[in-house]
Amino acid sequence: MKLTLKYIIFSFSALILFGCAVKTTKNVINIVGQIGSIDEYGNVVLDKKSSAQAKAYLELGDSLNIHFGEDSEKLICKMVKDYGDVPVGDYLARFDNDTDLLKLAINQGQISKTNNLRKGMAVSIDVVR
Repeated sequence: MKLTLKYIIFSFSALILFGCAVKTTKNVINIVGQIGSIDEYGNVVLDKKSSAQAKAYLELGDSLNIHFGEDSEKLICKMVKDYGDVPVGDYLARFDNDTDLLKLAINQGQISKTNNLRKGMAVSIDVVR
């Protein structure tokens, strides 16, 4: 009886120390499209198809890794409801209240001028959850 109890305690301890590592795998969502237009404030508006795809998958608070064109630097922004949800000068993504298209912007800035972006450029958005 004592031997069996010691064996159970030893086995349980070994399992805790060596065998219970939890591996988490991240779910990556990739949205690919193009810049459909640039609004009067210098915000990038994605095309309808990629905006619809984004609407289906993006959630408020998501962190987005964005690439424009082929060899651009990665921009990191947050999916928000309103421009004021991030500090002035920060990148953001939000759905336009009137058109429901996805906009990429800088709070009180012009993402298109800051990053030399133009209509028709490819856009790739990765969301890691």
